[in-house]
Amino acid sequence: MKNTNNQKAFSKIRELLPESDAAAFMDCQQYLTLLSLEGYAKAAIERLTDILNGDPKRVDRFIEIHNSLGDSYLQLTEKVNSRKSVTGEKSLWGILTDGESHLKIYPSVKFS
Repeated sequence: MKNTNNQKAFSKIRELLPESDAAAFMDCQQYLTLLSLEGYAKAAIERLTDILNGDPKRVDRFIEIHNSLGDSYLQLTEKVNSRKSVTGEKSLWGILTDGESHLKIYPSVKFS
């Protein structure tokens, strides 16, 4: 993805998600996504609690970060080819979880 506003998006994500939590947060990504699906929230919170060593404050903080990322949108322009660009909104959650951006946002973090 080639965006004109990547640095702005990456900076905002770093504000919301500290580097010290990035690896654990990405490990929890699938369970954070399940929170919004009806009937899965309880199981997702139980699994998050297991992953985060039973720390309910950290679970709550990760849920809050997830919600903030999902509620924050940036206007992005993506270059499709040499003559065409597309502009639209994308959530910070979508940017963070696109499969590669987390590696660019947190280059010094070792992700599993």
